[in-house]
Amino acid sequence: MLPLPGTQGARGRARRLLRDPVVAGEALQSAGTEAVGLANNVNYGEAAITASIDRLDELGIAHTGAGANQALARAPVILTRDGVRFGFLQRSSVYWPTNHEAGEVSPGIAVIRGHTAYHVPMHGSRPPANRPGIPPEIVTWADPVYLKRLDDDIAALRGRAEVVVTSFHWGLHQEVLQYMTEIAHRAIDAGADLVIGHGPHYSLPIEIYKGVPIFYGLGSFSFHTGHGGRQHGDWLGMMARVAWERRKIANAAFQFVRHDRTTELFCARRPTKAWNLTRSSNAVPASAPGSPCAATRLRSTCGLDASQPVANLDRFSVRAISNR
Repeated sequence: MLPLPGTQGARGRARRLLRDPVVAGEALQSAGTEAVGLANNVNYGEAAITASIDRLDELGIAHTGAGANQALARAPVILTRDGVRFGFLQRSSVYWPTNHEAGEVSPGIAVIRGHTAYHVPMHGSRPPANRPGIPPEIVTWADPVYLKRLDDDIAALRGRAEVVVTSFHWGLHQEVLQYMTEIAHRAIDAGADLVIGHGPHYSLPIEIYKGVPIFYGLGSFSFHTGHGGRQHGDWLGMMARVAWERRKIANAAFQFVRHDRTTELFCARRPTKAWNLTRSSNAVPASAPGSPCAATRLRSTCGLDASQPVANLDRFSVRAISNR
């Protein structure tokens, strides 16, 4: 195969992995991947979406989140393991405004449209709102029409699978915006057993809502290229570990993921202490980012040796949910 333009060298090979369905498909197959989600913000056009789907079908890798039309993009994946049916569906709220969302007869990805408003805080602000230069509050929310579609799709999947996993591409930097929490809670209210978030290349907070874990952002599992030629730090993200018993979720944990300069990936040796999910709780609390107490807490829960450094600790401290 002739190399695509700009695919020479290490950065070029990384771009080729993102753009070439043949190369990317081989990578997924060699890793033992059985199902993938395709709803995200990367868009190389309809031809690339269609070629990616065709390649996954050739390899026998199940997929959800994109399709030749809206119905196929919204269609879930169901895998059966040990007699238990696991259903997966995916949506993205971060996507290009044209030629990216699947239409009734056009290919694309399954989305949940989000909205943003800016207003001056009129109540309880210090200094008062009439002070020149007061920054606006940012309010985000999910489109109710798209939320209703999510309700319907989860309810339909609930009748076909014992375990329902929802996956959402969303976010902006390191904040958990209001629309993200709205979507996550709506999914659980509709019957989801697990919510996995992704998009920002950072580890984001974890919340337990009605006994169901919400991983707002797992960060990256492998992301050596970074953005704009600037590599991310060694600590990339989290790997979730979720256990199921009697056809329902029993506990959840996570491990931090990092790589070294030779691009080798590895995780902390033990997962965090699993949360018992038999009762509801709020967002997982944390010590103040960067404090010795926070460092001790991360080492003990993530299985890090006392001598092993915890880089960029602020990024991995589980923080309170933003009000946006």
